Amino acid sequence: MFLMRRGADDTYTLRLAEDVYPNQPNVRRYTVDFKAALFADPRFTVTNIGPFVLAIRQEPSH
Repeated sequence: MFLMRRGADDTYTLRLAEDVYPNQPNVRRYTVDFKAALFADPRFTVTNIGPFVLAIRQEPSH
């Protein structure tokens, strides 16, 4: 499951944070951009929720 924001140029943006203790501030924030086409696959269900996109990977059927 990924909860991302819609970005520019058909991208989805995932915001991440990393603990960098003992630095001050002790959290480094960064973003990762994914092409929306990566989630245009039957293995994902994509739902728009306001400014967010929820992409859930489906279990393979046997």
